[in-house]
Amino acid sequence: MAKKNKFLEEDQVSAIDLVAAECERIVNEEGFSADHDDWYNQNQSLAGGAAAYILPAGFRMPVLLAPSFWPYDAETWKPNKEHPSSEDYLEGRIRELVKGTAMAIKEIERLQRLKAGTNYIPDIAANESSEDDT
Repeated sequence: MAKKNKFLEEDQVSAIDLVAAECERIVNEEGFSADHDDWYNQNQSLAGGAAAYILPAGFRMPVLLAPSFWPYDAETWKPNKEHPSSEDYLEGRIRELVKGTAMAIKEIERLQRLKAGTNYIPDIAANESSEDDT
């Protein structure tokens, strides 16, 4: 059980718990496993995605379009659409920061696996030669 943060209200969830839940959601709901991250993010696109969500909206103009450095398809960009004067703005901004932080953590984990030599990067040449044999 997570240690209670003395600065949170009784019904608030800590930032760490929010990010941990997002990391689990990415794997369980989106299907982006460690193997997926190792294979599809060799160009550090997780870090680019994290940066896009973490930057304040004013730095990524126009706000609702995917930033030029968004490393994925534009339709996967899901920013906070609330105006800063809206009651829901802070909740949306927290959600952006949680998504960005989770992506950064997944990039750190990918790099740790790469450093340890435990990452999953299939041998493309071996796969192509086995297909030629059929």
